[in-house]
Amino acid sequence: EEVPVVSFDCGYLVVKSVLSERECELLSTYCLLDERVNPNFDSADVPDTHFKTSDLLSTSLLLSIMPDVEQATGMKLVPTSSHFRVYRRGSFLTKHHDQDECCQVTASINVGSHLPEGYSGWPVYLEDHPFVLDVGDMLLFKGNELFHSRNVFDVPEDCYQIQFFMHYVEEGTEITDQYKGVEGVGFL
Repeated sequence: EEVPVVSFDCGYLVVKSVLSERECELLSTYCLLDERVNPNFDSADVPDTHFKTSDLLSTSLLLSIMPDVEQATGMKLVPTSSHFRVYRRGSFLTKHHDQDECCQVTASINVGSHLPEGYSGWPVYLEDHPFVLDVGDMLLFKGNELFHSRNVFDVPEDCYQIQFFMHYVEEGTEITDQYKGVEGVGFL
């Protein structure tokens, strides 16, 4: 099935329904269980937010969606890193662009949320333009070039939003070799 796409030329694009409802349900359940069993809130970037870097599930997603990301961007890519976050009330993301060269292409997928009725979603801002992703949608953007942020997640205590982040570099660039092969995805 072809991925619907407009153009990545402007540095970003949204791909609708890259993951099915069932796939998102599985990923969300995993993240919420992981938050309960192995809480990890030690992140300077997004304080008080559970996250996991390069675990086997996020690495598997990094590899499995890479053909969709390549098709959407029109680029041949090398996978570099992955992580997920469970955002809760009070979470925010300070405006920044990724310093790492490994974030030439960032894929952010909303895999699940529990939001108050009437709440349209929690936007991520790219260069001050808001993007609200439905569950299963993927935002592709040049993470090391475009400033991105999130305002405070002002929702009731029991609410959450879960995002997976996958990062890639374009094949044939100066830093490609350090990420080539399985060792480059950060878990071996």
